[in-house]
Amino acid sequence: MIDKAFYASRVNVWFIDEDQAVTKYDYLTIDKIKQYAHKYDSEIIEAKELSLTSQFRCMGGQEYISFVNQFLGYEEISTKKYKPKNYDFRIFDTPTEMWEAISEKQKEYPNARLLAGYTHNWISKSDDKLYDFNMDEGQFKMRWNKFVDNSFINDPSQLDRIGSIHTIQGVDMSYAGVIIGKDMQYKDGHIIFDKSENAETDSASGIRKQNDKTAERLIRNTYKVLLTRGMYGTYIYCEDASLREYLKSLVEFK
Repeated sequence: MIDKAFYASRVNVWFIDEDQAVTKYDYLTIDKIKQYAHKYDSEIIEAKELSLTSQFRCMGGQEYISFVNQFLGYEEISTKKYKPKNYDFRIFDTPTEMWEAISEKQKEYPNARLLAGYTHNWISKSDDKLYDFNMDEGQFKMRWNKFVDNSFINDPSQLDRIGSIHTIQGVDMSYAGVIIGKDMQYKDGHIIFDKSENAETDSASGIRKQNDKTAERLIRNTYKVLLTRGMYGTYIYCEDASLREYLKSLVEFK
C-alpha cells in the first residue's frame, strides 16, 4: 500500500503517531515511509509546524489529550490538576457502576461501549456460555465482543459486550467506558507495566513474548488508544486500586 501510494502520486502527506502502535506487527513507521521516499527519489519535508496538536474526535480537546499523555507517562505530570471542561470524564470505583453509566448513555448514544485492555482471556470464543470478565464479587459478568458481519460499534447485539484494542483501533464512539487491567499498576510512587498480565489468548499483539521495554511501550500505547476513542466522554475503572486512587489525584472535579 505504501509503495503504491508513492508510485501513483507526486505528493504524499503522512501524519504518523507511532505511540498508537499496539502490536509487534504494526508496520507503518516514519523510518519505513522515508525508505519508500528514497526509493522513489521523493523529497522529504518535515517540520514542527506540520504536527497535529489535537484530535477532532475528542471534545475534550488538547487539554484532555495532554492529561492522558501525562497519566500514561508520555509527558511529565503537570502541577495543575486536570479539570474536565465540556467533556464528560469520570472515574468509577467498580466496573458495575461504570457499566450502569454506559448502558444509560446507550439509550441516547447506541455506539457507547465498554472497552478494556487485553488482560482477560477470551474463553467465550469457544463457549458463549462462559464469561471472560467476572469481577466485583460476581456482580459484573461480561464477555468480549463476538465475531459478526457488522462492526462492533454498529451492531446493536453487542451493546453488552466489551471491545478490545484489536476491535476498536481506528474507531470512534460517543462514550467509552475503559477498564484498565492489571497490566498497568501503581507501585512505590510510579506506574509499572506488567506484560505477564496480558491475556494468554492475545496472540495478535505478541506482548507477552516481547522484552520488557517493548512490552511496556505496547501496553502504554494500547491504553492511549482506548482512552481517546470517546468523542463526548470517557469513563474509567482501574482494576488496580492504587492506580485508581493515583488517577483520581490527578483530576479536580467540580
